[in-house]
Amino acid sequence: MKNLASLRKAIEVLSHEFSPRQYASFLAMLSSFNRIQGTPELEAAADYIASRLSTLTDLSISVYSYNYGSKYGLAEPLAGWWVNDAELWLVKPRERVLHSFREASTLVVAHSPGGEAIAPVIYVGKGEDPKDYKGKDVGGKFILAYGRAYYVYNEANSRGAIGILLYRKEGGPSNAIPYMGLFLTPEEAKDAKALVLSISRKTAHQIMKYLERGEEVIVRARIEAGYRPNAEMKVIEARYGNSNKEIHLVAHYCHPGGTVNDNASGAAALMELAVAMDRAIKKKLLKPTEISLVFVWTPEYYGTLPYLLDKTQNGKILSMINLDMIGEKQEITGSVLQLIRSPPPLHTAIEALLHLALQYSLPSISPFSSPDRVLTVRYESVMYECGSDHDIYILMNIPAVMLNQWPDEFYHTNMDTMDKVDVELAKRIAVAAGAAAYIFALFENLDELKTYIYHYYASILHKELGKSCDKPRIYRLRLNYLCNSLANYLESIVPELTKSIRALCEAKSTIPGEE
Repeated sequence: MKNLASLRKAIEVLSHEFSPRQYASFLAMLSSFNRIQGTPELEAAADYIASRLSTLTDLSISVYSYNYGSKYGLAEPLAGWWVNDAELWLVKPRERVLHSFREASTLVVAHSPGGEAIAPVIYVGKGEDPKDYKGKDVGGKFILAYGRAYYVYNEANSRGAIGILLYRKEGGPSNAIPYMGLFLTPEEAKDAKALVLSISRKTAHQIMKYLERGEEVIVRARIEAGYRPNAEMKVIEARYGNSNKEIHLVAHYCHPGGTVNDNASGAAALMELAVAMDRAIKKKLLKPTEISLVFVWTPEYYGTLPYLLDKTQNGKILSMINLDMIGEKQEITGSVLQLIRSPPPLHTAIEALLHLALQYSLPSISPFSSPDRVLTVRYESVMYECGSDHDIYILMNIPAVMLNQWPDEFYHTNMDTMDKVDVELAKRIAVAAGAAAYIFALFENLDELKTYIYHYYASILHKELGKSCDKPRIYRLRLNYLCNSLANYLESIVPELTKSIRALCEAKSTIPGEE
């Protein structure tokens, strides 16, 4: 089959041209920037991506610049911010350093004001609700809390707290320092006074033990940070083709310095994939495509929204693949590679193609006595989940899927580091994404893969049918919606096979748990 052979060939070509060494170099360099939204270092990271891509000969590079201080659609503006250093000391009961910015850039909660303070600590529990502060005078003191940063901040700052120590009550290593953020608007930043730091659960428990014993706990904090006007959010685009119909490959490049998997991994992989594709085109190993392939690097959510508001004015984006947290050492992070599907009714052939490309690209072995191949990494195709830039595409009615590794023991902590990266796996995932997008762009009608696309979606339905459910009516409604949306989608592709899909909608006796 021409389409299948072309997919295998594209994987072979891109795999040969993709350099793991260069990917690792891109990854290390990107992670060296403290890429918090609204910071100068995020802008520097964008400039680094654009400069490295500027040498490509067959992909055209564009940089879209937007202002964090402006409102786009329903998204609120964000205060520009900078941070250079910070320290947190325990002064009483005994003096010692607790954490430093040099140890972990996650120490400073994103968009905390700067300054210095020394004061006693009061534990307020979750700290999100006024009742958490009942009978507690937090004015001029540090509070210790485990709630969501923005909500804790609003309560504590309004009560005159001088500082806030936040920790993660559960999840991740006890000595990890979590990444948290306030993400204040420019107006909110004007009233920001309390210093906000993130501490490890281990440190938090030490402080609570002192307090439980009736000992006074005093800490000293110094944060060298502040707010800045005219912060830019830059979206970098590398484009192959001149059609106004486009396939997008996307990775966000923001998040704290020193952290890797989220999502320097996806951004660096997309950089090397673009380079590999440029090399292959230059060598005439890949043909011109009917649909434009567009590589996009963006600040998560904040940059994606205004970029799509611009792009959808003059072109048609057919599908999107989001690379967010890829190439982890699964045996360390505990993660599973997931193909997160587009929600109904936004079904797309590129999802089926990507699933097939992953089967070809991911490492596999032959079983003892079967001709089949078995993947040696944990992989699963799962229903839609929100949490990254594919959400913005979906909100704009554009089919979008995400490749992601989850759960991750070290997610959003300072321990998300280079030693958790599997360079070879990152390569295989990126190559599969690039090959699937390329084949979709090369053969828009995909005649020879229509039956495969049907069977891919039929397998998803059978998987749903095999699930148990303690709420049969909700299950029935969800399954019927999925059946009908798939039948409508597949009718334009393989009308002769859609009767079996529609039959599932009427198979009431197959609903698990329903009498």
